[in-house]
Amino acid sequence: MPSSRCAGEDSRAGGEYHPRSTIKTLTWPDDLSAPALSKVVALECGPHGVTSNCVNPGYVRTPLVGGQIADQARAHGISEDQVLATVMLEGTAVKRLVEPEEVAETVAFLCSPHAAAITGTDIVIEGGHTAR
Repeated sequence: MPSSRCAGEDSRAGGEYHPRSTIKTLTWPDDLSAPALSKVVALECGPHGVTSNCVNPGYVRTPLVGGQIADQARAHGISEDQVLATVMLEGTAVKRLVEPEEVAETVAFLCSPHAAAITGTDIVIEGGHTAR
């Protein structure tokens, strides 16, 4: 789950902690969630140069999600395109799955010196589902 340090970072810059959570954790009680833990780490470790953020992806194009789409299509007697449109992406502004590279590039940015002042926050990558 966490990565306490990003490879190649200058040792004077401290470290990064990036717990991965999902959209569902945004509704959990604060004392049980990865975002809450991330905020505690940000507050307690910030003076030591450590940043901590949560990356919260929605549905990411992976073999697991592909299998879920196929299973839902069979279970409901609808096409896979219909599963995407009416179940997985219905409430999103961007009507497509998140690509794995989008999540990876976001984490890479958070590990870079350009994000040294970003800490204690949740980065949501889900096509605007939570914007409503």
